[in-house]
Amino acid sequence: MCYVARVGITGCYMREDGMGMAAVAEHIEYRRELFPDDTVTIHTALMRVSNSSCQFKHTMTCEEIGEVIATAELTGVHIDRSTHSSRPFPLEVRDAFESIRITT
Repeated sequence: MCYVARVGITGCYMREDGMGMAAVAEHIEYRRELFPDDTVTIHTALMRVSNSSCQFKHTMTCEEIGEVIATAELTGVHIDRSTHSSRPFPLEVRDAFESIRITT
């Protein structure tokens, strides 16, 4: 949740404006096992943003071996929490997303 808070989708925003985010799709690829006490670093990148949705990629790395152990791609939709229907991102949120998006 910290990642979306960086662009303005905070708990306060969600409570006061009645909006939120819903995860609608996730694909996880496990590449390697972990052991107790392994340290995992998770890097999150915004891959795509549209009018009312965004796609993130999480890359999980085991610090002990320096290898990627899993990746996850997640699609989130900006929703009206009372109707559970999608709503466009406010312009300032979309602009903030665009400023941190990875370009390929």
